[in-house]
Amino acid sequence: MAVAPVITMRPQSLFDITERISELLDTLDMCEDADVRAECESEIADYLQRHLAKVDNMAEYADHLEFQIALRKKQVQLLERANKRAAGILERIDNAILRTMDATGRQRLEGSLYSFSLRKLPPSVEVTNQAVVPAQYIRTTVSESVDKQVAKIDLKNGITIPGLQLVVDRKGVSRR
Repeated sequence: MAVAPVITMRPQSLFDITERISELLDTLDMCEDADVRAECESEIADYLQRHLAKVDNMAEYADHLEFQIALRKKQVQLLERANKRAAGILERIDNAILRTMDATGRQRLEGSLYSFSLRKLPPSVEVTNQAVVPAQYIRTTVSESVDKQVAKIDLKNGITIPGLQLVVDRKGVSRR
């Protein structure tokens, strides 16, 4: 049994349809035979309908994409708010555990599955008065801020920087 070949036509682009309409309109005046002219006019009418449908479909698809973009932007905002809220809760939990451990003098809290223990955090720079910090420690971006990385190195080396101090006694919570 012979299998007929399947011919798939790609959808015509708006450009292809518009070009075909122009070609048909250019040749319409050359059609002297009434039957050929009627066939040409019928094809023009068909392509004009395709043109209208293509324009409408493209506009509807563009509307759909714009809606999707707006929806995704809203979802990103909601997720960012949820992340900010979760980070705040996590910070409050860590602070509560740290306060409990400090108040009871314990270095470790044990649960049946998890444990909390104190760990020494690396030294960090705390800005006490940015207005008096020397310019070499100020990193200017869109807004002015202290370059804590550069300041930390100098503070560790014993250099006194007005408005900054090296904090070495901070503690955080380690979860395992």
